[in-house]
Amino acid sequence: MELTSWTKAFKIYQYDLVKKQLFDTKIQPSRPYDNPESIEAVEVQAKSYDGTLVPLSITYRKGIKLDVLNHPIHRHPYAKDFATFSAVS
Repeated sequence: MELTSWTKAFKIYQYDLVKKQLFDTKIQPSRPYDNPESIEAVEVQAKSYDGTLVPLSITYRKGIKLDVLNHPIHRHPYAKDFATFSAVS
């Protein structure tokens, strides 16, 4: 089983059916920045122009107030539109 997230690096796990436990195979070695303590991520839904809810992943420095007016934004949508831009306060 392979697991990854916005804040944790790729790892390969194996499930032991007898012990009913998941463990790291150590096939993918850990590196210094694989699990940053200062980064958080949340998954939310944002309303599109037509009212459809679309998934939105937000990664940010831990403890930061999620306030667009006072903090820089880096947007990277995942559909066909791969434009990236930043808004600086």
